Amino acid sequence: MTEHTPTPWQISDARTVDDTAMIVGGEGFEFGLIADVTEDYDAAFIVKAVNAHDALVEALKLARARIEYTQSAAKFVMWALLEGSWQGLDINGGEAQDKAVELGLIVPTLYDPKKHGESANCRPGDHWFVPSEALLSALSQAQGKTEL
Repeated sequence: MTEHTPTPWQISDARTVDDTAMIVGGEGFEFGLIADVTEDYDAAFIVKAVNAHDALVEALKLARARIEYTQSAAKFVMWALLEGSWQGLDINGGEAQDKAVELGLIVPTLYDPKKHGESANCRPGDHWFVPSEALLSALSQAQGKTEL
């Protein structure tokens, strides 16, 4: 499949010989005529949809990531309640860490003091865990920040 004509698309001020709307596209209209459309309102709808497409796809990706994160967070909370509080038991840090990894809330990596800051308990190359991209994205949107 070839690439579509670059956006933004616009309706030209000029009309075809049949007096139909001309949709043109490309920066500076270097790509010229894309389509001629009988009804002006259809042309306007096509242009609006095409120009909004990339932003809508990105918004859907973000929404999907937030839904997946929310589901994982809810599963983690339910697990913690069922395994701990409601059973009258304590959950240790290792269990919580394992469950957070399983649910994609944190991801394993190797400790690097240049990236992760100093730690009294770890040496470079030791196992380390960082928040997942989904968790960071959700937190940054909730707090208006990009870092923890």
